Amino acid sequence: MPNAIRTSTIFLSLVIFATLITTFAFGQTAYEIDISKGAGFSAYGKCVTTKNCFYPNPLSITTGSTVIWRNTDKVGHFVVSGKSNDNNAESVFDSHGVIRSGNTFQFTFVNAGTYDYHCSAHPWMIGQVIVGSVSNVTTTPIKQKTDVQPTQVKQTCDATLWNHVYHPQRLKVIDPCKTVTGVIQSIKKEADGDYHIQLKLDAQFSNLVNSANVKYQHGYLVLEPVCQNIVTQNDAKSACLNYKSMLTIPPKGNHVTVTGTYVLDLQHDSWAEIHPISSIQIIH
Repeated sequence: MPNAIRTSTIFLSLVIFATLITTFAFGQTAYEIDISKGAGFSAYGKCVTTKNCFYPNPLSITTGSTVIWRNTDKVGHFVVSGKSNDNNAESVFDSHGVIRSGNTFQFTFVNAGTYDYHCSAHPWMIGQVIVGSVSNVTTTPIKQKTDVQPTQVKQTCDATLWNHVYHPQRLKVIDPCKTVTGVIQSIKKEADGDYHIQLKLDAQFSNLVNSANVKYQHGYLVLEPVCQNIVTQNDAKSACLNYKSMLTIPPKGNHVTVTGTYVLDLQHDSWAEIHPISSIQIIH
């Protein structure tokens, strides 16, 4: 009987010890990043200024650790590796769809290094995970790409226009600030208050359209200047409330320079668009 009691005691001690080790291990290898409340509302929000739309940011972890992104915002978000203007964005990890309010996405980092990431629907939301022994690394914000036009004037994008894009999560940002040239083929008013413009791209930009543009848009790039007209679509009304765009849209047939955010419209087979448009000018 004493031997049985001793054996049971040893077994119980081992179970307790194993439980403690497991709990400690999970405590060391699982880290949580919160998607801040209101992060998707404005490119000039508080979290953008403080660089903590993803919090904590940057996050330093050890190799083999799992990071869990928890959406505490009211709108959906994406978590995509790389910077939004990287050619290899999404190559390391991708939430593969919207992370709805209250939901999570997780990824285990098996290799040491510094990993930038962003929300593809709200390109001002950026973060960084530092894995391994990398130290003294600071967060580097996304640098917007700007192209030089024939006039040699650098173009910039107005990030506040995203406040007037309804359901922005439907747009996957490929380049936060892209300039293209081409000829306007058609202009149509939309119920959401935007114009739907088809642009025949100049040859040097022909790679920006995809198979969906060919199938549904005659091979043209779609341009969407926001809040140009009266909004009759109910779920789009709040985006244009107390705001009307001051952009002047040139008539059909004009050769123009267009600057804005280059996106894929996930609600329309991911055809390519410049949406929203920051500027459009006739090339003389």
